[in-house]
Formats: sequence, C-alpha cells, structure tokens
Amino acid sequence: MDSSKIKLAIIFMLALFGALYLGIAAATAQIEAVLWVVGGLGLTFCLVMGRRMWLMLPFTSSLGLVLPISGNFSSHLLAQTAFIGMCLVLFLMRKLPMRIKFGEMEFWCLLFLLCVTQAYMRNPVGLNIFGSSTVGGKPYALFIITVVTASLVSIQSVPPKELVWFVRLTMLGAWLNFSFGALGKVFPGIGYYMGASFATDVAQETNLSKRHAVDEGQAGRVSFVRQISTDLAAWVCCKVPPLKACFHPLWAPLIGFTLLAGAFSGFRSQFAAVALTYVVGILYRGGLRHLILSSLIVSAGLVLLGLVNLVHPLPPNVQRSLTMLPGTWEERYKDDTQQSTDWRIQMWIDALSSNRYIQNRTLGDGLGMTLEQLEKANALRDSAAVGAGGLDMHRESMMIAGDYHSGPVQTIRTVGYLGLVVLMIGLTRLAVHAHRQIMRCRDTEWYSVALFVGNVYLWYLLSWTFIIGSFSTGATMLLMGTAFIKLLENNLPLPAYGRRLREAPSIT
Repeated sequence: MDSSKIKLAIIFMLALFGALYLGIAAATAQIEAVLWVVGGLGLTFCLVMGRRMWLMLPFTSSLGLVLPISGNFSSHLLAQTAFIGMCLVLFLMRKLPMRIKFGEMEFWCLLFLLCVTQAYMRNPVGLNIFGSSTVGGKPYALFIITVVTASLVSIQSVPPKELVWFVRLTMLGAWLNFSFGALGKVFPGIGYYMGASFATDVAQETNLSKRHAVDEGQAGRVSFVRQISTDLAAWVCCKVPPLKACFHPLWAPLIGFTLLAGAFSGFRSQFAAVALTYVVGILYRGGLRHLILSSLIVSAGLVLLGLVNLVHPLPPNVQRSLTMLPGTWEERYKDDTQQSTDWRIQMWIDALSSNRYIQNRTLGDGLGMTLEQLEKANALRDSAAVGAGGLDMHRESMMIAGDYHSGPVQTIRTVGYLGLVVLMIGLTRLAVHAHRQIMRCRDTEWYSVALFVGNVYLWYLLSWTFIIGSFSTGATMLLMGTAFIKLLENNLPLPAYGRRLREAPSIT
C-alpha cells in the first residue's frame, strides 16, 4: 500500500472516531467540542499539506492574527510548530526531501546563535509560572522555534513551480488581514474574536479613554493597514515598473492605495517602509533614470498635497505620517513627532551611558529580567509621574523591559556590541544574497518571485538601524530571510549566480 492510501485511511479513521466523539460531546461539553473540531481540522489540514506545509509560513506571517487566548499565540507561531511537527513526521517516514548546504549565510546565523547562547548561559532565565527569580524563558523558546523553522525551510527541496505560491499566499494573507481589520473597526467585538492585529488599536483607545478624555483631533494609529501597504507595494514592484505603473489606469490606483494606507496608519516608519519598497522596485525595474524621474514626480505630488492640506486639512494620522517630509503640516503634529523622536533619543542615551538599564554592553544581558524588574515595570506602565531616569514612569517601564524602539540599542542590551556587529553583518550579507538571487533570475519567469521575496531584505537594515526595530524582529529577519533566500538559491532551475552572469553577459 502506497503512502497516499495510508494517509487517506488515517484521515478516514480519524474522521470516524471524531464524528462519534463530537456527537456525544456536542450535548455535554460544547466548548470542548469546538476545540476538538478546530484541532481535528488542523491535524487533517497538516496531513493534506504534507511536505508543502512550509507554504503556511509566508501566509500566516502576512495574515498576522493573534488568537484571543492566554499567551497571545499568533497564527504564525502555530504554523511554525505545525511545520516543525510535520517535518519530524516526514523525516521519520524518510519522506522529507532535503538539500543540505552550509554556506556563508549559515555561518553568520550560527555565529549569531552562539551570541544568543552565551547571553543565556551568563544570564539563565526561567518562567514566571514556575516561580523563577529571573523570567524571560518565553522569548528564548520563541527564538528556538524560529531557529528550528528557519533551519528546516533552508534545506527544503521543493518543485520550482511551488515557489510561485509564496507570492500568492503572502498576498492572500495580507488581504485577509486588511479585511479582518476593517471589519473589526466597524464591529470591534467580531474583530477581537477573529484575532486581527488591529486589536492593539482598540486596546490603545480603551486605555486612553480610561486615563483622560480623548482628543478627537489627536493623531491616532491604525495598525490593520500596515501589512497590506508594504505587501501590495512589493507585489506591484514585482509585476511592473513602478514609474510606468503610475500612468496606467489599473496599476496607478494600487500604488495610490499603498501610499494612502501607509500614511493613514499614522506611523512614520510604515510610510517609510512603503517608500523604501518602491525605491527598490524602481531601481531594479527601471534603474537610476527611473528613480530620478520618480523623485521629480514625488516632489510635485508633495507640493500639490501641501496645497490641498492648506485648503482642506488632511486627517491627523496622515499628517503625522508625513511630517518627516516637507509640507504644510500642522505644528501640533510636527511637535508630536518631534517629542516622540526626542524621548526615544533620550532613552537611547540613558541606556548606553549608564549601567542602570544595561549591565554588560559588550556581551549583553540576555532576553530576561528579574522578577523585581518585571513587577516594577508593570507597576510603572500606567503612571504619569517622573521616574529616576528623568523620564515619565511609562517610558521608565519601557527602559526596564528593554523596549527602546531601536533595533541596535535593544540588541546591545540582549547580546551586546558583539552580537550587534554579527547581526548587522549578517543582515548586510543577506541583502547581498537577495540581490544576487534577483539578478540571477533577471529576464526569466522567476524574476517577479525573486524580487518579491528579496525586496524587504534590501532595505530592512536601513530601517532597522535608523527608523525603528527590535532584537526579535532583527533576529527573525536574519534567520527567516536566510531560509527563504536559500530556498530560492537551492530550488530555482537556473545556473548559479556567478555562472549565470558569465553565460549571459548582455544582462544589465
């Protein structure tokens, strides 16, 4: 009997026993029955996907759902654990297609893993539920899961046509994320139980209303438009030259939508991410000439937008996102962003100039903290008083927890200057390898896939260093970015990067 028949037999038996159990449980334990249904459907889905389970990683990453249960488990975390479990099953059955290669990027990832390991060994942590004197075991567990997931993805041997689904499923997840978020804005209760990422907006509004009256003219934040803005921008870039798309009746509205979504989010960093995505797309699709022409068009657009803002002021969150650009933005929004920048810089100075928050800046303090620090941070989070470091208590709690709104500073706290150097070199080399895969695929049917996958890795280090970032996002980008770039490198039916350019010298 072949493996497909065995799989069908297992699914049939599970369905039979599941139907019998649920028929009894539906009348006596309805919540338990629902959980069993969800678990059964998940198990069946994993069995059906088989070795293609890796495709759920880009989908759930862009889907961005956080389940409304204790622990804040995300859809991506569940997909990672399911993927690891499925790979283990296939490996034991000797059905896991692998292609193991140890190259430069694997070296940098291994070196970074050693930096995290030494930080943990010097500052071991446990879990709060076990009464440990130091807590922070969960971040390490999530890091280990990411390491294992990235390792398994990087050695996957997949059919080349399957790589196209990376783009399709990423966009499907982004549109679902946007749809759930929009629905949740209209019906907050429904959106909360769907677990869409916009739930943070609802929580912020609730907390603000408890502390003081909400200013209707205050620039807010809208999270559910963030994912679709960058993913859709990357998709446009991988399909058509962005400059030409600006004059196309079908593509131009999509570009306008991504820019509007990035601005409407209220996050300057998000608008910058959309802009950087288009810069990369313009350079690869049209070169420096297209970039210069695009800059002229953007300048004219800013002048027009400034005139519109004088006649009819733009929404507060849009103005806040655009304050980094010249324009007629209201002073209160410019002051708001300047204050935000000032207190962040002050946090960085305090963190790096004293031992109050970071004990060992050379090797790092790890991902954990003492119970005393945790309790103090929680107690200070909602306070409006001034802390010992000269910051208000809420920001003081962020300092204690290591939430500096800066990728380099938080990385120094976690793995020190040593780990920061390794991570930044790794991200730099990741950008180089992403560029090589894009150039390797030029003038082939795989060019759009390579450009979509590699776009973010080309500008991420700039954003992570100078705009906003964290240790976890930088680490995830290095590990998973390496995995997906290796997936292209190992499975695209093309000559290697250097050999392909020698065989096709006319490519520019």
